[in-house]
Amino acid sequence: MKLDCESIRGANYIPSYAKDDIEIWLKFNQEIVDKELGYAEELGLNSVRIWINYLAYKEKPKILEENIDNFLNLCEKHHLTSMLIPFDSCMVDKNDPKTTELFRKRIDESKESYDYVAGALLWPQSPGYSKLGEENWANIRKYVDAVVGKHADDKRVIVWDVMNEPFGVPSNYPEYDENRISKFLKHFCAYFKSLSKDIPITIGAGSWEEHTCCVPKVEPLVDVVSFHSYEANPVKFDRILNKAREYRKKGGKKIILSEWGNSVYSIPKGATDEEQFNYYQNIMPLVMEAKIGWYFFDLMVGQGPFAHQGIFYPNGEKRPVVKLIKTLLR
Repeated sequence: MKLDCESIRGANYIPSYAKDDIEIWLKFNQEIVDKELGYAEELGLNSVRIWINYLAYKEKPKILEENIDNFLNLCEKHHLTSMLIPFDSCMVDKNDPKTTELFRKRIDESKESYDYVAGALLWPQSPGYSKLGEENWANIRKYVDAVVGKHADDKRVIVWDVMNEPFGVPSNYPEYDENRISKFLKHFCAYFKSLSKDIPITIGAGSWEEHTCCVPKVEPLVDVVSFHSYEANPVKFDRILNKAREYRKKGGKKIILSEWGNSVYSIPKGATDEEQFNYYQNIMPLVMEAKIGWYFFDLMVGQGPFAHQGIFYPNGEKRPVVKLIKTLLR
């Protein structure tokens, strides 16, 4: 599949009824997803990025498979493509209570935004750091077969995001081995490509560089480079985009900015309409001028850990920034 990255205008999507990416699929609400994807279409978007979780497959594999089909059918109805994310290293390993204990300790001791750390307790890794070892790969391949293999040539899926922020596992976890993550990535990037030869793969890097989860660590494994930035200062944000521009000038791979937005990382709580509007007013023109594909974070104000970043309420009420985004997308 030939991917026109520059044309992607998308949003990260966590349906308003779901607190995590297990509930997205096991509590799938067709009526709500239909309505909310309609908001994306109304806004002028053409793609959505969404998480899937191995733990949902372990619990109810047939329900997960059925609801991925339902989701993709609704995307097609609303003229949207999708980037699907089967694995994610962010936040808590639900298989390992020690990781939850760590984040609870950080809530008490850290000066980080409470929303960020508390939200981490609600978001499950996929498959979970404790499950990355080679002894688990045979079982995990069954999940990949069910998700990637079934949609190997599905034109509604334009990119497989193999793992979101794979080195996002904090290095101060009770146990941490970067090589363990790297081996998992190499194996499953190759496995994805063996199943789905026509759909490109990417890995959602946490930054372009100078970060534990940066582009240079994953770039050799992927067909498309994707990175994230929640920088709120427009001068600093443009410097980050310039690194992407320089990479492209040197003949590098296609690029997608797969997460950006008015985040707790850049503006504590970042919840007021005014703060959100000012952020997009300063940052979105830079994103548009960069001529790369993008997905902002995120579409809905709902139940997810960082749902205050959304731009639509479940009843369809729009935050003021919606009008600005529509104007910039014309």
